[in-house]
Order: sequence, then structure tokens, then C-alpha cells
Amino acid sequence: MSRHEATVEIESKTDAYPVERLMNQLYDLVREESRHFNRYHTI
Repeated sequence: MSRHEATVEIESKTDAYPVERLMNQLYDLVREESRHFNRYHTI
């Protein structure tokens, strides 16, 4: 399985919480989609 990393610099503390929520939602979405994909596309 590939490993991907990203770095985000946030200068404003006000922006930190919304960005964290967005990243968590993105992570959950990718995780759920990969489960769905893996269920139907076994190698």
C-alpha cells in the first residue's frame, strides 16, 4: 500500500480548528472509500 504525506502550515490559531476538522473529515472519507474499494477489488 502506498503512503502519502502532506504538510500544512497554519499561521492563524483561529484557522487551526477548522483545518483540523476538515483534515479529519478527509481522512475518514478516504478510509471509508478504501474499505469499499478493497471489499470489491481484491488482488
